[in-house]
Amino acid sequence: MKKLSYAIAFLLCYRMMNAQSKNVDSFNSIELFGSVSAELTRSNDERVKYKITKSDEKNLVIMNKGNSLIVETKGD
Repeated sequence: MKKLSYAIAFLLCYRMMNAQSKNVDSFNSIELFGSVSAELTRSNDERVKYKITKSDEKNLVIMNKGNSLIVETKGD
């Protein structure tokens, strides 16, 4: 029964996550603000891929500022 509970909890959490991507301009640095963690991966695309709970998506800001990529959450 415990394994079933974990599987259901995982499925509920997975359905609450919203995986998306956003195209950005070239950048030389990343600045993170708020409750954000990042993993940098080399790619030919200038794009940010992110996962966030659907209810928090409106609070996520991803933008270029000069040569920096800014990623922040509002309200933190």
